[in-house]
Amino acid sequence: MDEQAFFRAVVGQDETALRAFFHPAARIFWPCTNERFSVEEYLRANCEYPGRWDGELERVEWAGDVTILAGRIFGGERVSVH
Repeated sequence: MDEQAFFRAVVGQDETALRAFFHPAARIFWPCTNERFSVEEYLRANCEYPGRWDGELERVEWAGDVTILAGRIFGGERVSVH
């Protein structure tokens, strides 16, 4: 799996690109809110969420056939401060 491409699709709210990453029977778990989603529910929650956002992938971990991504999402367009 291309983790960077997946994270770009999440942040870009790109439903077509995101759908390609999931088996139709996949279940998605958001540990921060303890929510579980089917693929369709996840796509709706991610892609129809109002507003624009940005984010950064902080790390990727692998445990057997499980891939865990840790990232941060920022509401609105992020402004760089130097």
